[in-house]
Amino acid sequence: MNQNLIVECENQDEHGPIVTVSGEIDATTAAQLGDALDRMLRPEPDRVLVDLSEVLFMDAAGVTVLARANTLAWPHTVFAVIAYGAAARPLQLTGMASTLVIYPHRAMALACTTDALDLCDRVDRGAALGY
Repeated sequence: MNQNLIVECENQDEHGPIVTVSGEIDATTAAQLGDALDRMLRPEPDRVLVDLSEVLFMDAAGVTVLARANTLAWPHTVFAVIAYGAAARPLQLTGMASTLVIYPHRAMALACTTDALDLCDRVDRGAALGY
């Protein structure tokens, strides 16, 4: 396996970062992704999106890192993954596709998670007003 992995963080908006991953996620590179996700989750943002659309290969080590990050995010952060192809297949095979929130592209992930966060804000405001 090629040991190249690039993990970059971009701040898309006020809700939280998008972590963009490219290359191969395996036993030799998974810790790099795990460390980046830990840093992104530590301040408890509203949302963290992990974009795996440029991942060429992912094994069980990558699935484990995503499962751990999903657990760390709960309940304060919406954690979602953007994946298809090489990154989506291991998530499907391991059953993690039923545990993680997975979107096939970034625009859908941003739209759906923003709508969910807006709904939570409206519910919180209603509760504060006694509705």
